[in-house]
Amino acid sequence: MPPKLQDLPPELLDHIMYFLPPSSIMHLMVNRKMQPVCEQYRIPYRSLHLLKAFALRPDLALLVQKLFISLHWCHPGEIASYKLPTLLQPDGLATLSLAKNIRSFGIIGVNWLSDPTLAHIREVVTHMNLTSLFTADRDSIRDDLETSRAVVSNLRAILQSQPQLESLSLSGYRIDVAIANTIDTTDVPNLRKFQGRTTLAQAFLHAAPKLNDLNLALGTESRSNTPFPQIGDGHKIRALTTIVFLKYSSSWNSFGSFLESFPNVESLAILSVDWFDDGDLSSYFDS
Repeated sequence: MPPKLQDLPPELLDHIMYFLPPSSIMHLMVNRKMQPVCEQYRIPYRSLHLLKAFALRPDLALLVQKLFISLHWCHPGEIASYKLPTLLQPDGLATLSLAKNIRSFGIIGVNWLSDPTLAHIREVVTHMNLTSLFTADRDSIRDDLETSRAVVSNLRAILQSQPQLESLSLSGYRIDVAIANTIDTTDVPNLRKFQGRTTLAQAFLHAAPKLNDLNLALGTESRSNTPFPQIGDGHKIRALTTIVFLKYSSSWNSFGSFLESFPNVESLAILSVDWFDDGDLSSYFDS
């Protein structure tokens, strides 16, 4: 019996998907075994084809106000055959510049805030007029000083070009505390919502005078049984989202004092992952 496509190793399937057009990927998704591999390519290619449409119809580009590009499937510099799509190379990004009315922009899957070879992406973003910016570190960048300096320096340059920015998400970025604290009020005069790890959240809480919505659920601090961190300037927050990994029951001992850091919260969302290995959750709440 000849081998079937779905029986190939996931790494090989992933490589094959990179070269397929969206129409072929949609056909493959009818196979249940292929769906997990295909899903990550279905949506990213949609946004890249939209950029192609911008070149053909600049009038349509002016109608786009929200654009999200996922490149989780792309690994430039790590695997020789993988590279950024042509549309995200310096010449190709001219089409993105045609979308002059984008207000909400996101790009994930490549470390464009720190990688010196991706400065062209940062340059295009600085010429946007955004109210919302979303990015995520694919590999959860380590907080080494060199990387931290690059991320914060490039981020501040972008923030200073976006005075109307109200929402910022920096999922996964781990930044040295001292370097994160260089973020200044002039960088984020109108920021109202932030998503990211506690270290960066602290810096933005201190710097952003209008920040009142904080989402810590995209960080990974509580994946261990370490205590919940204390948050300064938490009195500014009106809406809070956080995450709890329930199997680490010892972290709950500091959860109450963590919440006390936010005395003025009006909207609270707690996302829970896993469950206790033993014991009863009710014992951690007042009767």
